[in-house]
Amino acid sequence: MSQKYFIKKLPTKDVSVIVYSLSYDSPMNYLSSIEKDLTDNGVKGRVCFDLLLSNGNTSDRFYSAFFDGKKITHNSIKKETEIAKEIYEYSLNFYSGKEECLTNSVLNKAQRFLIKNKKHLLRI
Repeated sequence: MSQKYFIKKLPTKDVSVIVYSLSYDSPMNYLSSIEKDLTDNGVKGRVCFDLLLSNGNTSDRFYSAFFDGKKITHNSIKKETEIAKEIYEYSLNFYSGKEECLTNSVLNKAQRFLIKNKKHLLRI
């Protein structure tokens, strides 16, 4: 799998885009590449990172940062403890159709089954 992450624009007022992990390899290892992709797509604002496949369904799953149009402001990167339910919905819909990605993750078989069948793994 050559792609390490997937960026999706969101129709929310608080978050511009969400960056999904596509395997156990964290997108946080590719921030310069992500910055280039965000710049090329004219993104500016808050970026949410869903690290489900690399960090599991733990308190380290979601991070956010501010993207100024050229760079991620590194001192703005923070772990998110409260995530809107709609973000979970977007993530569940995204990951449910990504069987190969789910298999190449830190998730166990039961967690992968729940996601594939669009059952929540909410940590609210």
